[in-house]
Amino acid sequence: HTLSVKLAKPTYIKKLIISAEGYRQDSIFDVVVNGDVKGTIFVPGRDPAYFVTVEARASSIEFVARTGSAQIHQIKVVGR
Repeated sequence: HTLSVKLAKPTYIKKLIISAEGYRQDSIFDVVVNGDVKGTIFVPGRDPAYFVTVEARASSIEFVARTGSAQIHQIKVVGR
């Protein structure tokens, strides 16, 4: 499964702060921006936030499941 999050307009993203929780089991997903994997997140259950360095201008962010399923509670975009 892939979750695509569209940004209101193309934005420079320095980092993403992602809050997620595994759903019934451990989960792994890739964070993809402009077709490049910027990070892989392992979610064993409710965990603190994950930081992913992007340093690119983008209009969307994709979360591509590798195993399991997770709920993404919040995504914060940190600009310059």
